[in-house]
Amino acid sequence: MRRALRGVLVPVSALAILLVQATPSFAVNPVPTIVRDSPTVDEFSPVATGLHLAWDQNSSGSPNHYDVYAQPRDKSTGPWKVNGPGTSGWTPSAIPGTETIIYQQSTNSVSDLYLYRLSTKIRSKLPSKVDSPAWEYNGVASTSFIAFMRLTSTARQLLLYNRTSGKVTTVASIKKACGSCLYPDWVGATHMLFVQCAPRSFVCQSKLWTKGGTIQTIPNPGGPRFTQYGPSMDEASGDVYYVHTTTFCGLFVEIRRANISNLSAFVTIYEFDEGIDGGRTSLAPDVAIPSDTDLLFDEWDCLQSDSGIYEIDSVNTL
Repeated sequence: MRRALRGVLVPVSALAILLVQATPSFAVNPVPTIVRDSPTVDEFSPVATGLHLAWDQNSSGSPNHYDVYAQPRDKSTGPWKVNGPGTSGWTPSAIPGTETIIYQQSTNSVSDLYLYRLSTKIRSKLPSKVDSPAWEYNGVASTSFIAFMRLTSTARQLLLYNRTSGKVTTVASIKKACGSCLYPDWVGATHMLFVQCAPRSFVCQSKLWTKGGTIQTIPNPGGPRFTQYGPSMDEASGDVYYVHTTTFCGLFVEIRRANISNLSAFVTIYEFDEGIDGGRTSLAPDVAIPSDTDLLFDEWDCLQSDSGIYEIDSVNTL
């Protein structure tokens, strides 16, 4: 989630409260690796497979047009554009255990979700139960499920498509006016993470869906002054990573880790510098040690209005 600067002036009394509530019990704070950080373009929404990296990017010549790009993680070749000619590309998401991503491809009148095999550069449209005549966006996928958003004439629906049975389930629904108030961020074999936000306060909650229909909200000990979004999950370990911050851009921003066995307990993995905001997180196998897990995320400079992609290697060992 990229957020504009909504204000950095906070009353002294409110700031004091925020300082107390924002102090973590423990902060690991490793030095992240810069993956991509061009001063002339925005690069964000990073995801990775074992061999490839994918992300969203604009260009200096067309700053309001965005495409999905990909590149081998070892940078043995240069980046290439994933989405088709004459389209925009959005929100790539890696399918765990494969070299395939799902992404949104749109024109002014049509928006669908596509699978793209990074090793062969072949894209394929999804079944009609996913790619309907409506506007589909924000897709995430596993080998078991596809979670995505659909805009209808009356609502925005968070849908879950079972790739084996073909069944489509409505997980949540909101009014159509708020385009960024509901969206999935990750799905696995038995769990899904999604975000639901209040349209006026900009406060977001990260939620965990478990197969069988149970939905839990990741606890937010800071209360309504704080917002949580950008979750990702290592389903094998049950670890969940997410961004915890205030509704002010670049103020008390950190990446936290909790486990589904006790979502109330967390450790702060990384604290951002003041004035730097955090975006979506994602997990990928470590290049050097495939049994380890790397954490990717984007940073947004609230004053320079520029974003870049960063990585914390072997985050599971921290």
